[in-house]
Amino acid sequence: GNRLMAARNADHHLKLVSDRDEVLAIVRRRFGLARFPRVIECYDISHLGGTHTVAARVTFVNGAPDKDRYRHYHVRGETAGDDTAAMHEVLSRRFTPVADLAGEARLVDEAPDLLLVDGGRAQINAAWEVLSARGLAGKVDLLSIAKGDRRRGDAIHLPGRKNPILPGPRARELHLLMRVRDEAHRFGRDFQQRTRERDALA
Repeated sequence: GNRLMAARNADHHLKLVSDRDEVLAIVRRRFGLARFPRVIECYDISHLGGTHTVAARVTFVNGAPDKDRYRHYHVRGETAGDDTAAMHEVLSRRFTPVADLAGEARLVDEAPDLLLVDGGRAQINAAWEVLSARGLAGKVDLLSIAKGDRRRGDAIHLPGRKNPILPGPRARELHLLMRVRDEAHRFGRDFQQRTRERDALA
């Protein structure tokens, strides 16, 4: 029985993996990405009553969460309440190379295939500015995801393109990006909760 069960689980896992690959391929085609989005990083900015601004980063590898690569950032600058400036600050920190032991400048974590930011035109422009300044424009694909209504679904913005793409609420490629964004929200909220509790105890 157990062996059959294990075989079934393996089949199920394979199906999931091939399904995820298929959806990632659709994401690539639908949004005209230069590379296969094997590693997706998503950033979400959140506030504690307009004061402590924090950012959450989640990373999906092959369409599944890789929790070892999740990160939190306390937004340092005078950007409280300004999501766009906060996004700019956090991404600047993320994509600033540091000197390794041999004195070579490299990123602490290698760059993702796809950078997904929560928000609309302003957020994607902030992210594009950072990628351009760091020489990563064209090396990292970039999309932003903005909340839409129930009928039309969320909107996907592309750099340099005025009108967003509306894949429609049932599109699998949208579901994947929404899942990544929702995970970034959840991770950000958990972090906020802990920060708030810690400050209350201080």
